[in-house]
Amino acid sequence: MTEMTKRVQFEDDYSNSEVEPLHRDCAVGSLDDIRNFFNSNPKLDDLFYEGLSPLHVAILSDRNDIIDVIDVLINNGVDVNAQTETNKDTALHLAVENGEFPQNYDVIVKLIDCKADAEIRNKRLRSAYDCALAKGHDLVASTLDGSKSTNEVQNSFRERYGEKYAPILNEAVLESDEDTMKEYIKKGADPNYINKYGAGAIHYALTRCTLPVMRVLDMLISAGADVDLRDDEGDSALNLAIKSDDLRNSGQMMQVVNLLLDSGADVTFKDLDGKDALKLAKERQYSDVVAVLSKSKSEHVKDGEHSPEPMPESSSEQSPEPEPGTSPVSKPETMSSPEPEHVVMEALEDTRETDGSVNKANEDGLYPIHQAVLKDDPEERQKLLETLTEAGADINVVVKGLGTTPLHLAADKNRVDSVKFLLEHGADKTKKTLVGKTAFDMASEKGHTEVMELLGDRHDIVQDRWRKGAKKSSSCIIL
Repeated sequence: MTEMTKRVQFEDDYSNSEVEPLHRDCAVGSLDDIRNFFNSNPKLDDLFYEGLSPLHVAILSDRNDIIDVIDVLINNGVDVNAQTETNKDTALHLAVENGEFPQNYDVIVKLIDCKADAEIRNKRLRSAYDCALAKGHDLVASTLDGSKSTNEVQNSFRERYGEKYAPILNEAVLESDEDTMKEYIKKGADPNYINKYGAGAIHYALTRCTLPVMRVLDMLISAGADVDLRDDEGDSALNLAIKSDDLRNSGQMMQVVNLLLDSGADVTFKDLDGKDALKLAKERQYSDVVAVLSKSKSEHVKDGEHSPEPMPESSSEQSPEPEPGTSPVSKPETMSSPEPEHVVMEALEDTRETDGSVNKANEDGLYPIHQAVLKDDPEERQKLLETLTEAGADINVVVKGLGTTPLHLAADKNRVDSVKFLLEHGADKTKKTLVGKTAFDMASEKGHTEVMELLGDRHDIVQDRWRKGAKKSSSCIIL
């Protein structure tokens, strides 16, 4: 057998009884096998077999537990800088030459932490740094020469590969392709990517994926998925879990809810209809879920994480006497006249996380003008819109993380009167959400023709009708 310096399958080469036991364990054995070897053999005489040390074999075996294996080997006296007999490569050379990055970057970091010498040269007079440059691994090279910290390199990897591979991960969850999911999570795909349909991988895990939901969620959360990531309807994973009839019918809802809560899910996030997880559970009469969410929500309030900010007290010295029929209003220092806080707070209903400012978002990212558009009663909605705009509300303000303007909401909800009002007061109908939708697009998707007439020019409407016609018929017959 000759020295191996490329990744190989060790099942055949290293599973026979003639191979040194420690090398065999490093190639095809378990971590416990390696530990047990050292427990039984506290002193080692010859650490090489066929030109390789146990550490070389471990690096070349592409083990999933390689970081733990390196720890055990180094802690038991295996030399991190040992060189192969033929090519004089160190473990660091082999890791650079045969690694796939960013998924194997942690091996480089581990070897450096174990005092691997990046300046040792092999038979070709190349250091590990030289090998990294020759392979085009510039970020690995910057780690080896110390020009970038490991945190900087990891951030660079995320920027470079996270976005590149994210759509593939999203699609893999949507298509229930577990192997591809694992592959691209390992490659560093960003699990918080939102696709053009306004959904992320964690949303598809709950709505479309047919794999075991707990396994997929655990996989995504371990990869850094944000449990509070919101889709284009404002739903978080927790909201979607409660809306899922499949989870309820299969008896998995409580498991999923507990996993999301344990992972830090925010129970106060509301969808675009203004409903948080607790309200959704109450509407569906899920008493077990209600009990868990109520406890979690009370803990949030107890900790002060989402308690409303106190309203400034009115004072006769600071504010003029209120007119009959109105509430006393304190005067912010930065404004020349008091804001109509009583009207603003009416727009917020029970989501009173603002301090009364018409241009301050609540913790869900919604501004008072968004809340006004979501009001069901037309007269109340109109009155609030008028009051808020007179008080200086930004007509084009967007929901953070969604890019949704009041006009988007009005178009989506078919609020014809609100669309007219917003357009008359300077609403920008060309603005797009973070997934690239205009208000016209949202109205078109719902078939709100009157709103479409208000928002689109003749070209937009003709094109929309043509697209819908094309979907109904893929061919035409000329008579």
